[in-house]
Amino acid sequence: EVVIEIDIESQHDTTMQLFYIGREEMGFTEGNSLRAKIAVGRNKLYFKIPGYLLQKGLRYDPSAAIGDYKLMKFRIYMFPEM
Repeated sequence: EVVIEIDIESQHDTTMQLFYIGREEMGFTEGNSLRAKIAVGRNKLYFKIPGYLLQKGLRYDPSAAIGDYKLMKFRIYMFPEM
């Protein structure tokens, strides 16, 4: 499994979205995504997903609102299967 850590500074209360491609899909879809609300200021987010979802890539949309955002950290931690 994989843990994704996102540390972002926002000027807006909004929603960020992390897309992945499933085993049978060819591209990114709304159905294959995770969302999280972010608030004005600094936000630290953690997502846990199966490691195979990294095989076809990730897409990170920092916000649903136009504005300036400062991505402080985007880190992927991979853990061996037990």
